[in-house]
Amino acid sequence: MQLHNPKIRRVDRRGFLLGLAGLAVAPAEECRLLLTPASPRGTCPTPVGLPRLAEIPLRAVENSQQAAVNVLVTAVSGGGSEERLGALSLYPVDRPAVFILRLRQAARIAFTLTPGMSPVSVEVGPVRWLYEEPR
Repeated sequence: MQLHNPKIRRVDRRGFLLGLAGLAVAPAEECRLLLTPASPRGTCPTPVGLPRLAEIPLRAVENSQQAAVNVLVTAVSGGGSEERLGALSLYPVDRPAVFILRLRQAARIAFTLTPGMSPVSVEVGPVRWLYEEPR
């Protein structure tokens, strides 16, 4: 026997699941940065629904002296406090790489090019937000 109460809304499970699937693949604002010695820091806002992971491509754009390429990644809370997520390094320095970092409760993530002795420019992104663990 099924009781019907007009004051209680029913959940359309199919629509709910489609809504979650749409969120998982919804294109957020694209995050793409160019870090240089003159502008060594940049941030990307995390999308609504806080993804679990960020897939971060790095590519050296300028590195004529084949210097080490290191980028620090931090989680920045809404209040401005920072927590280090990781340090990304290219090796060999002339090859692009993709890194996956686990996110914490962060309003945005910040990327900082570590200072070096030679001019190095690094392209970050586009960052891909992952809501599920890779299989």
